[in-house]
Amino acid sequence: MQRPVLVTALFLASVATPAIGDILRSCRASIEVYGFGAGPSIVLANLTGQGACKNKANADKCRARARRELDECLDIIWKDHRFDGDLPMACRDLTPSRPGALMAWEGIRLYKAPRSLFREAVFEACCTQEPNATMTTFTLGGTIWGGPGCAASYGGDRTESDFVFAAPFTVDCNHWRKDEGICERP
Repeated sequence: MQRPVLVTALFLASVATPAIGDILRSCRASIEVYGFGAGPSIVLANLTGQGACKNKANADKCRARARRELDECLDIIWKDHRFDGDLPMACRDLTPSRPGALMAWEGIRLYKAPRSLFREAVFEACCTQEPNATMTTFTLGGTIWGGPGCAASYGGDRTESDFVFAAPFTVDCNHWRKDEGICERP
């Protein structure tokens, strides 16, 4: 009599187990503008990537998948959206229960759209870091970090690696201040 109860319990336990991924692990990234002498880099946006895998024994694979989600988001932002305000689906499809990536702008910018990566960098360069410069040069890049599988360099339980989108930009700050009104705030 007890045998059917045991078989039923085992069947129900196997049905209740998720098939795709039992755990999620994440990696983090930041997009930064830098290159102002000894001044610090300025964080423009923060990103989180999540990857799924079967169990804790495969946690590094989860983080490697999370890294791929971040890389996809960063690639699309740079190639297709660095000059416009659109946030692509690859950068806003993170939910607590599945893989994906989410980008969030750092700080509050109260100027009119578009809120693009390039515009944010120019604001920091020409209005905040070098408000009196006629021309300035800056670099856009960032850092990816997290547990093993997130980045290239290993340092105990945390890995970290830097990236650069492209060669340094030189911009005409006078144009951006006067013609574009980038430094004006409500």
